[in-house]
This record gives sequence, C-alpha cells and structure tokens, in this order.
Amino acid sequence: MDHTPLYKFLLSKVGQDWDDIYSEAVAWLDKDEPIFRLVALQPEDGERYMRTG
Repeated sequence: MDHTPLYKFLLSKVGQDWDDIYSEAVAWLDKDEPIFRLVALQPEDGERYMRTG
C-alpha cells in the first residue's frame, strides 16, 4: 500500500496539535502502524532528520 498521501499530510501538519492530526490520520487507516514509520512515539526514539527518496 502506498502511504505517500499520509506522509504528505503528516508533514503538512508539523507544529500543529498532535491529537487532532492523529485522529484525522487514523480515520483513513485500518491500523495506525504506518503513522509511526514517520512519527516517533517518544522524542528519544526519533531522528533529527527525515530521509526521503
């Protein structure tokens, strides 16, 4: 499954309220796992930069 639209949506919402973003994004999916390929659950699990391409 191509999650490009999801990732574009998430990137467009950087800096906004996470609860609102999450509830909108998860409504499109049957599970929330693809969200957490781009968004870290905990700050220490994240990376400073995102790789694309």
